[in-house]
Amino acid sequence: MTKFECPACKTPALSYQGYRTHLRLSQNPACQQLFHLLHSYVPSDSSDSDELTEPEDNPDNDVHPVTFEGDYFGSSYTPEDFGQSQDAEETVANCQGSLPDLNLDSDSSDEEEYNTDIDAAEQAILEVLPETSRGAPALTPYQDNGDEQSGVEEFSSSSIRRQAIDERLRNAIHIEKFPSALAGAPIHQRRQDNDLRYQADVSDETNNLYAPCSSRLEWEFVRWAKLRGPGATAMTELLKIDGFSERLGLSFTTNNGLNTLIDTLPDRPRFCREEILIAGHSFEFYYRNIIDCIKALWGDPEFAPYLVFAPERHYQDREKEVRLYHEMHTGDWWWEIQEEFEKSHSGATIIPVIISSDKTQVTLFRNKTAYPVYMTIGNLPKFIRRKPSRYAQILIAYLPTTKLTQIKVKASRRRILANLFHTCMSFVINPLIPAGKDGMNLSSGDGAVRRGFPIFAGFVGDYPEQLLVTARKNSECPVGDAERDELGDLDSECIPRDIVPLRQALRSVKNGYDAFYKACSAAGIKPVQNVFWLNLPHTNIHLCITPDVLHQLFQGTEHAQICQLMLGIVIDMRLPNGLSSDRLIHAVRSVLDFLYLAQYPVHSTETLKSLDNVLQRFHDNKQIFVDLGIRQHFNIPKIHYCKHYTSFIKRLGTTDNYSTEYTERLHIDTTKDAYAATNRKDEFRQMTVWLERKEKVAQHDHYIQRRLEGTTIPSTFDLVMMRHPPVLVPHRELLMSKHPSVASVTFSRLLSAYGTKDFEYCLTEYVVKAQAPDHHFTAASLRVAIDRIGFVPFYKVAVYHRIKFTEHDPYSTTRSTEFVADAIHVEPERKDKYGRPVPGRFDTVLIKVNSNNDFSGVKGYRVGQVRCVFTLPKAALKEWFPLPHVQPAKYLVYIDWFTQFKHGPEPNHLMYKVCHAFRPGEDARLASVVPVENIHQSVHLYPKFGPVAPQEWKSSNVLDYCDTFFLNDFLDRSTYATVY
Repeated sequence: MTKFECPACKTPALSYQGYRTHLRLSQNPACQQLFHLLHSYVPSDSSDSDELTEPEDNPDNDVHPVTFEGDYFGSSYTPEDFGQSQDAEETVANCQGSLPDLNLDSDSSDEEEYNTDIDAAEQAILEVLPETSRGAPALTPYQDNGDEQSGVEEFSSSSIRRQAIDERLRNAIHIEKFPSALAGAPIHQRRQDNDLRYQADVSDETNNLYAPCSSRLEWEFVRWAKLRGPGATAMTELLKIDGFSERLGLSFTTNNGLNTLIDTLPDRPRFCREEILIAGHSFEFYYRNIIDCIKALWGDPEFAPYLVFAPERHYQDREKEVRLYHEMHTGDWWWEIQEEFEKSHSGATIIPVIISSDKTQVTLFRNKTAYPVYMTIGNLPKFIRRKPSRYAQILIAYLPTTKLTQIKVKASRRRILANLFHTCMSFVINPLIPAGKDGMNLSSGDGAVRRGFPIFAGFVGDYPEQLLVTARKNSECPVGDAERDELGDLDSECIPRDIVPLRQALRSVKNGYDAFYKACSAAGIKPVQNVFWLNLPHTNIHLCITPDVLHQLFQGTEHAQICQLMLGIVIDMRLPNGLSSDRLIHAVRSVLDFLYLAQYPVHSTETLKSLDNVLQRFHDNKQIFVDLGIRQHFNIPKIHYCKHYTSFIKRLGTTDNYSTEYTERLHIDTTKDAYAATNRKDEFRQMTVWLERKEKVAQHDHYIQRRLEGTTIPSTFDLVMMRHPPVLVPHRELLMSKHPSVASVTFSRLLSAYGTKDFEYCLTEYVVKAQAPDHHFTAASLRVAIDRIGFVPFYKVAVYHRIKFTEHDPYSTTRSTEFVADAIHVEPERKDKYGRPVPGRFDTVLIKVNSNNDFSGVKGYRVGQVRCVFTLPKAALKEWFPLPHVQPAKYLVYIDWFTQFKHGPEPNHLMYKVCHAFRPGEDARLASVVPVENIHQSVHLYPKFGPVAPQEWKSSNVLDYCDTFFLNDFLDRSTYATVY
């Protein structure tokens, strides 16, 4: 046994104090028995008795836990249910007295003798403990050749593997071009690019940049009116104000006049109205020609520099052993389709068409709904496709939203609704059939013409939409043929369905309904006529049903917030009937890991293995939910679909290529706002006209901006990010308020209200180091330098109560488009406007502790609690820093430190444990003053609750009352990208 190593679970410790703390906090029954036995021999006045004394042994302890009654599952249990049997108690009682006397208060410096006594005590305990209690907990998540500990070791080493894998994602990539240089190549170049042709359509005799508007002011008003302005009635009333139009020089005085002006702009794809008769019922819907929409996207000069024309294979190494997947053109599907087309259409340019549909409510009352369908193309990088302001997603249809309540038979109603959906979608999708077979000439924004072949590549929708599209029944997999009672089995076979027999069954409708029904039943699909994908070339609809992170994993933002806290809640949870919590912790941890790994914007074959591994771990441990009576089975389609994530990422790129989150956001612009602009009569006709005009204004605005800037070429940085995004490397920018929250706070007030107990000492320590930034101080030389400075020549500072960072989302493919805010609160207790007390809030943060900016995992970071944010007075700056080239940071923070990350994460749940750090030999918190720029991000700490949380613990005081915490790496995507 090593110097300080637990004989029960072999956990190492740096000191005896750390060893005792491990025994006290461990959930291992053997460790708990060791602790209680050793605890009985510790004198009440020993140096660590305050930490080790249990509440029931210390009536003066100010922490009173709530008595455990019942459990979290609605039942009551006895102590025996939690492994506290009479036999165990007798074992402990019989063991007492067999230990040698441990003189822990001895002044002896003979450390070997001290450790020998400890080893003897532990050995005596091990001799009487049951054989099954001497190792790891009896229930471990894996078995490997009979070695119980192997599963724990594999689980605990996963964070180490993720660190190495994620580090390699940041390396330079190696690109393999498609073998044929003709793939995606232009067939000829037009003389004019699309901007010049657009200019010819809108310019007047004076070559007015803002035509058809007479001036810049009129154009600014038109843009505001259509993109940000009020409704038609309010706009007319505004324009009728006496002298308003004349003073602004507007050429219109009514909202109709404004619309007439907009209608003179070049057309966007127009909506068509169609009536459909199904089962004696007439329905109307509005749709656009999908080919016109593809041409509009392809020909937009805004997108010309970003279009991708041919597939590529990206690798992490020169040997091409580790494949990378991110944009759609790096997936296998595009490469395979390109190879197929090269046989008959050499030089073809593939246009992956991505369709999404989702019914949404447009009113808060009366349950008014709309059914929008969107389209985009995979040639555009995903950071453009997912940004609504870029208009890279086009609304191509409003489908009927009838519920057919007049049809009383539910089966008939469902069948008619399915036929209605597919019939309408056929009007929308059918133009892709000839274009996908024969191709069409497409002119991009720079004037280059290519022979494009639009191919249906992906459908984005939630589970009901997936079943509707594939004509499958509820509780079935929309991808493969897995049996319903095998959906919960990860090892069950679920090969994507062959499209050929399905097409044969669907075409049998010409043989009469009976034959059609039997053929569809035999093929495992619903008898739906006019299935829109029936004749689409090079398309297997079951290989187009993309993963849906929003609905399959998160199930909305509320569940995403629950995921932030879930693991910390179950860590110390005691389960009934003596069940170990290991499997519960491992199952929860695996689900959360899958959720975050699935959102990586760049995947490698290594990260995909990690994705499969955590899914396997969940299935290995999911039985705990059955044992607890929470579930009877896991034949859940959403859980089953997780096994398809890896194959779809390899096929179509990472999941941010096809997320329903983007179309959910589009509902606001294209549906809810459009409906709000109508008079609720014949609303869809009004909505389509409103949307066309809005798109015209946005298109014209982009044209004017390009003319003013004189270029459409993107920055080199954007192009680099598009080809190889710097995964999981967030870039942050500090934003501080112009003026301090409190202009003058005395040192005594800092101590009483902010808790800065060593403010003056920490400040002088910082000043000494800032005056000589290149000098390496020893403890003695630092003490001398601090004494040389003497007293602080001021007694108050200006403080700030908020630190704000804007952070580029580490899961984004480019730093130029995605921002998230990170606010850090540093506020003392106060009273609100009603005189009620508001507790103070001093957030915890992750702080850089060395100058290395290329951190991996927690290396180079340390957790601290921000107590004060302040600036130095100008007089002090002149006195302490007279040299202009040696200056301190503008904003400083006083930090109470937590312990360093000396060891890896805890082996069971893979979170890092931290405790309050104290000055050597003192009970005062270890503190420092550091520049605010050293703060990397805010972090969340789980308090170690134990089986029962003390009543006194609240969010406002738990950081002071609790002494042990776990660093929550599931707070957000930035934290998960950093902490491992």
